[in-house]
Amino acid sequence: MKDNKATSVHHPDYAQRGTQSCRRSSRWLRLGVVLLLLAVGVSAAVWAKGRGYKTAMLRVIFPESPVYLSKPTVVAVRPADMTGGVPPDAFIAADVRLPNKGKVIDRKTLENGVMLLKGNAREKVPALVNTSGGGDAIVLRPLKPLELNALYTFEVLPALKDTGGASFEQHSTTFSTAAGTVYSEFPAAAVKVEQPLSAGNWYTGLAFGPDERLYASTIAGQVVRFDVAADGSLSAPKVITTVLAANQGPRIMTGLTFDPAATRDNPIIYVAHGTFPFDRMPEGDNVRSKAGTPHGMSKKVIPDWSGKISRLSGPNLENYQDIVVGLPRARHDHTTGQISFGPDGAMYFAQASNTAMGEADHEWGYRPERLLTACVMRLDMKRLSSLPLNSQTAGAEVNYDPFADGAPLTIVATGTRNCYDLLFHSNGRFYATLNGSARGGNTPAGGPSDVRRFDQAAAGGYDGPTVPGLKEVGTQNDYLLRLESGGYYGHPNPLRAEFVMNGGNPTAAIDACEVAEYPVGVVPDRNYRFPSFDFGKNLSPCGMTEYRGQAFPALRGKVLVVRFSGGKDIIALTPGDDGDIRHFVTNLDGFTHFHDPVDLCVSPATGYIYVAEHTGRKITLLRPTEQNRSASAIQQDVIPPGRNGPASILPMVSTPRE
Repeated sequence: MKDNKATSVHHPDYAQRGTQSCRRSSRWLRLGVVLLLLAVGVSAAVWAKGRGYKTAMLRVIFPESPVYLSKPTVVAVRPADMTGGVPPDAFIAADVRLPNKGKVIDRKTLENGVMLLKGNAREKVPALVNTSGGGDAIVLRPLKPLELNALYTFEVLPALKDTGGASFEQHSTTFSTAAGTVYSEFPAAAVKVEQPLSAGNWYTGLAFGPDERLYASTIAGQVVRFDVAADGSLSAPKVITTVLAANQGPRIMTGLTFDPAATRDNPIIYVAHGTFPFDRMPEGDNVRSKAGTPHGMSKKVIPDWSGKISRLSGPNLENYQDIVVGLPRARHDHTTGQISFGPDGAMYFAQASNTAMGEADHEWGYRPERLLTACVMRLDMKRLSSLPLNSQTAGAEVNYDPFADGAPLTIVATGTRNCYDLLFHSNGRFYATLNGSARGGNTPAGGPSDVRRFDQAAAGGYDGPTVPGLKEVGTQNDYLLRLESGGYYGHPNPLRAEFVMNGGNPTAAIDACEVAEYPVGVVPDRNYRFPSFDFGKNLSPCGMTEYRGQAFPALRGKVLVVRFSGGKDIIALTPGDDGDIRHFVTNLDGFTHFHDPVDLCVSPATGYIYVAEHTGRKITLLRPTEQNRSASAIQQDVIPPGRNGPASILPMVSTPRE
């Protein structure tokens, strides 16, 4: 027995056969288990048909498969179905429902998934289609004005998908254009001059330096410097990568501004930047392959508290110094806004919200608001005892307190959801462009508590009624704000005991800036300030400037704003004596049909206008035409919202043109 046992154990042939037999048995066992589970799953799915259990089961078994994902849908379109009399310069916007957690509209599918068709022949209308920064809305802008008295069909097809691969449910609406429209002449018109040497970058901001050169920021943290010829043409581009080098990779830079003390020989700029959004990288950008992923982080992780303001100096801006670190960073494109220096010499900037409407939601990664989100701040650099200032207000070794005596970084105004740009106007007013939320956000519930208010020292704690929270609220309007110290401008933040979005819903009538989802009787926050101008929905006002040049005399003193999304143009706003906007002009020759304009600036030497076209990946020069006159301008007087009920557009005095 002893020899037989030894033979059976150690003989190579027997050992190999035994091992193979065990492996075969193990494989058959695993296969049997899989088949059994599959049979149980199929049986359960068949039994669950019609009961809603099948999708839930598939979600558990295949959590990342598009098989189980719910279909995103279109819930509203502007203009609405069967609308007549639509103006020829209209754009189409669609609110969507995105049911799959963390999934937003896949930008790469917009071109084939959204279209506008003309007439019964269904002729496709050339158009630009984009989504919002959060990927939660659809905007289609025709490349040319629509024909008068014509029928159009707007379609969303299953070719449109979310980022999980789920196809949209097909949706179709029709509308007809007006038989005529009202135009007027206006003494300003431009010719667009392409600047080929600017091509290839996703620009985010523009500024002229004291050396009479044009400086442009990019989405990946580069600064591009151009020489400017007498005719306005750009040449000799120099790409400055100081921010990338200092941060070991790309950073999303929203803009740049020059220090008031900067000179031709001593250029000093300040830039606002945050963690680069690797999960939202535009197609074709040449930075990802070169720079890699900073700090070894996951491409889908955007850490909070990663915002910065930094100073670049030296002949080629080669010197880098962080001034403020630890600023909040939203999951999507909400970051620190563009920087402006005030007449008091202090630095001002807006920090965007972390959420759509004040309460965390799945589209924005359930990241809550912070004490310094959705607000405009003032930095007194004379109070900085050391650099950099860590502004992180929670979770730090020492949390920053903006309310402390002598604090260098303080809050000026709150409720500013996403203000891309700030402007100190020569009329003494302080303006901000504000982007309202797309549909689907949540607002916080709240009431009396011990949470410190922004105005606590002057007015005490929150003394208003209990405010109900809302879910999946509709799209909010975009505004121009006239900022006042201590003002609240409509975006809730529970950490400051600010709960009511915009104007609430105080009466059963149509109230200014109301949120109709609130029950009647919800009054605005005690610090609420009405906006200076109502752009409407889905326009996305971004960069702005006061025109002070000589090339377009009729625009002097007007606030020029680029409208990134629905407008894709420049609107000229005229402030009244009180600082609120009382008149606007659009449809000027050469001022329309840009490719997602995000910023603009004016040459101090010539008065020519430069426009940064973000997804167009170029800078366009606007020079006056020989006549400098537009025959088809659209201009109207307006009453700002809240001054006499909702915002009003007064009748134009002109004649229709067929």
